[in-house]
Amino acid sequence: VFAQHRLQPTASGLSWAMMDHRMLARLSDYDDRRRLQQDVSELISSRRTALKLQVERFGDVELCSLSGTVPIHYRGNQYNIPIRILLDTTYAAKPPRVSVTPTKDMGIHDRHPTVDGRGVIRMAYLQQWRPLDRQASNLLGLVSFIMTEFSRSPPVYDLAAAARLDRERAEQVPVALMQPEQRDRSQLVSRMEQANLAGMDIEDDLVLPADGTEDEPGWLARSCSEEAVRQEEARRIAQQQEALRRDEARHAAQQQEAPREEEARREAQQQQAIFERNPMNTTSADQWGVCGRQLNALSKDVKEEIRAERTGPNPNVITVVKEYIIPKCTADSVSYSILINPNGLKCDTFVSHAWLGPFFALIDELRGYYEDFETRVFWIDFLAAPQTWPSQEADRLMFTGAVVHSRFATALLQCDHVVVVRNTNCNLYTRLWCVAELALAREFKKSVKVIGIGPPMHESGIGTRAQCSVPADEPGLQAAISKVTSDAHIDELVEKAVKAPAGSVLAVGATDFQVPSECCVQ
Repeated sequence: VFAQHRLQPTASGLSWAMMDHRMLARLSDYDDRRRLQQDVSELISSRRTALKLQVERFGDVELCSLSGTVPIHYRGNQYNIPIRILLDTTYAAKPPRVSVTPTKDMGIHDRHPTVDGRGVIRMAYLQQWRPLDRQASNLLGLVSFIMTEFSRSPPVYDLAAAARLDRERAEQVPVALMQPEQRDRSQLVSRMEQANLAGMDIEDDLVLPADGTEDEPGWLARSCSEEAVRQEEARRIAQQQEALRRDEARHAAQQQEAPREEEARREAQQQQAIFERNPMNTTSADQWGVCGRQLNALSKDVKEEIRAERTGPNPNVITVVKEYIIPKCTADSVSYSILINPNGLKCDTFVSHAWLGPFFALIDELRGYYEDFETRVFWIDFLAAPQTWPSQEADRLMFTGAVVHSRFATALLQCDHVVVVRNTNCNLYTRLWCVAELALAREFKKSVKVIGIGPPMHESGIGTRAQCSVPADEPGLQAAISKVTSDAHIDELVEKAVKAPAGSVLAVGATDFQVPSECCVQ
């Protein structure tokens, strides 16, 4: 017998989406926050449980946890088992720590197959956790596995019901001292208890008369309940045999799966070795530059190789990446900058731009602004970062923690200044990445030069209200912006960068844009 708790209405399915910037910033210590956000969001949005997201403090460390109940079905009834999932900062390199958290009226079963006396859950899903295979190892899959295992064998029981059963057994007359008729009946009741026949209670009218004789139709007539007991025992044995058959089938399937898992493990190790040897890993981010002479050659090649009738006379950066950069870099699995500079090229200028902006206009603006254009080395994101890598591998390369510690931030920190290239297609500050670059430039005390003619200022959708083409990037970028400056301040900087005349320079710490004569040659 174990406790039955009703599911309470919860808004936990919305809690992840409604977390403010401070909460997200508190999770910045996780090694793989993108994976953390994906797994937690997937579990909560599934609405299969009553688990709630919490942040718990352990000394100086704050960890994410999920606490509440998970529903199980046991012998035709639904019960809710209280559990707690604690995620270390190394998640998902290491599996979660999961435990049963019984209430004051619950006890944990002794010798439970998957839960020890302290409530710690030890299951095959956790023991076989595969960090690199999110399809095979994730929070939603773990909770589903727990629900399945606990539906077979619930880990908790009702302390009050157990105490009541113990008292009833203690009050029974020893079988050896009973009359034969009482002994038969006591053994029947015992067998019924062992079979756990819910609802088959011994009624008061079954008690024998004081003189020991049978009332009519008598005990023998009522003893037909013994047949019901035998049938129930037969049913229980059949269930046990069926469970054994399923276990054997599952074991056989696992034996067949083992070679495939081993092959997948070896393949993952090979991919990891290739990843670690890739030049993108052995070259620092500030070496992923291209000089102006190489940009001129790139512009010429794009004009010759991309058909204008398909892309238009002035394709945007997204089109150039799809039609030219990715085909060129696929075989070597590197970025365009490393493809043409295998040993790297130290950057001195960080370029902030919009991918929806015209590609040729971007090159023309840089060429027209810098007198030393051909020898100047630029860090441009779509040329510096690998565009052919799977998103998970690219994230591992570019993000080693918070955005302020990313490869983007490393490159910006090592550059002399940031140049913002506006365009007539779109306002680049509708792109949250460009807003974050402006915030990091302020944090690293880099001057910001503004060139190009941009569209008019919009009332909404820019600055701190900007978005990402990949929604999963937004929480980390918003947290990074909030760490280095206030929303009001960054929105003020964005407005100035949009409205400033071409050639303006934002000096760090100044309240207005200034236009030093040596910075503008137009």
